[in-house]
Amino acid sequence: MRDLPFVAACGETLALAPSTRVPSPRLRGEAGRGAFPSTTRWAKVPVGAREWGSAVTYRLVKGQLRLTYVNPAGQTRGGEPDGDSLWFEPAGGAAAFAGLPGPDGRPRSVELNPGGCVQLRFEAIDALELHYLGRHHQKAPACEEARDTLLDAIGFGPRQYATPASGGIPVRVKRADPPHPRPGYVLCRSIDPNRRPVVFVYAGTTTRAEGTQVHLTPAEAKKSLNAKQVANSAAYPTFYTTLPPDIRQAFAALAQSARTAGKGVWAVDTSREWTPAGSFAQLDAAALWPKLYRRLASYYADGATGLGGFMAWLTDPAAKRNDEVSVISTGAMDTELDDVVEVSGQKVRLKYDVEDLVVRPR
Repeated sequence: MRDLPFVAACGETLALAPSTRVPSPRLRGEAGRGAFPSTTRWAKVPVGAREWGSAVTYRLVKGQLRLTYVNPAGQTRGGEPDGDSLWFEPAGGAAAFAGLPGPDGRPRSVELNPGGCVQLRFEAIDALELHYLGRHHQKAPACEEARDTLLDAIGFGPRQYATPASGGIPVRVKRADPPHPRPGYVLCRSIDPNRRPVVFVYAGTTTRAEGTQVHLTPAEAKKSLNAKQVANSAAYPTFYTTLPPDIRQAFAALAQSARTAGKGVWAVDTSREWTPAGSFAQLDAAALWPKLYRRLASYYADGATGLGGFMAWLTDPAAKRNDEVSVISTGAMDTELDDVVEVSGQKVRLKYDVEDLVVRPR
């Protein structure tokens, strides 16, 4: 994954090529801004969409989708599923993902819990946070509804959740009634920094053999639970440069249709509006693009009071918090998260729709 393409608004396919890293201007105006930032930017290199897309395959891994497991001591342990993540017990164990690369392109192993399960990270989507930095969460009950939509789509039976001692939303599964676990399989081509497989997830079984290399088409991607979460207004689309352009375009179309329907997360989302976020309490009560929420939550967890210092905190070059973000509609590739976010007083908003953004993974 050394060349990371996406398609700009003009239809040109571009790659982010580490070998051609050069300084370039920012999207926003330079007047009054002083010198360019010390960090270098990513150059534009034409790449054929057909050539790039045909080279991308995903490894098929079969197993079971789980909400609980029994550890070696015979104790049942419950997970904390949300709208874009849950446990998966690969039939072949950790070896089923062996050799798949991490963000740096080198092979990276997955992490199994004592029950032999990995925590999945769903590709191309981001659901409202249900548990972040302890007991923090995004707007309720929409964050719970996102989780329940996913688990119902998988076909799990009734669930009970333990009430947290510190209060807040019950998130840890206390009991999972039959049917549980449920058969499923994933399509994977990378492992994230936290050793989670980045996957398209499917409920049920497949006749394909374990380990098959699958060229994922938009039609097949739209059968995934990932796509169903977007179509059911239970998750935002969130695109990284590792996602094939045709899959990105398919998910963007699903999101636009869901937003038009105005249900689920789109009934409460205020990402494009001036949203009060001057405290942790205000932030937790809002429905913002989860990537922006996590940056803001970490800012407040660092002891901040009010939004006045957020942009300086975000752009601190030593901290490396300011994600590289490309804007599809403008074709701008030399931008960062602070270029697509606005702060005014104690309110914040995104300048672009979430499906208009492509993030470079760390």
